[in-house]
Amino acid sequence: MNLYLTQNIRKEICLKLLILECGIMRVDCTRLCPNGGSLSSNCEICECSSSTIIGIVTDQTNFTLEGIGVYLSYRPWEPIATTNVRGRYTVSNICFNSTSVFVKSIGFSTLSVTPRQLNSTHWEANFQMKRLGLYSFV
Repeated sequence: MNLYLTQNIRKEICLKLLILECGIMRVDCTRLCPNGGSLSSNCEICECSSSTIIGIVTDQTNFTLEGIGVYLSYRPWEPIATTNVRGRYTVSNICFNSTSVFVKSIGFSTLSVTPRQLNSTHWEANFQMKRLGLYSFV
């Protein structure tokens, strides 16, 4: 493993520890998961084996956006998915009952929604992001 890669991995681990241990964001290992789900071993995610969320991310002109991060409201430091070339994403095995999902990317407004239940196993969260002006900051 090269030094550059090792340093980046270390920075990511340190950032997660800072978020988790320094009070910026604490993980609650006592919370209950919806729909009969269970907490992952690191207490970060509620896992539901029969749950899938799908969605599409576009800009205000309905142009699909690739590479947009999709996040859970209670886990904002790491995306659960990234949109593909068609602006679509799919995530399985995570509980979504009343959990907000948000998207963010440099140059766009951050949006948050509560996924809409399509049936007993599938949820949907679509986003239409607004491009920020040339001199705007996220």
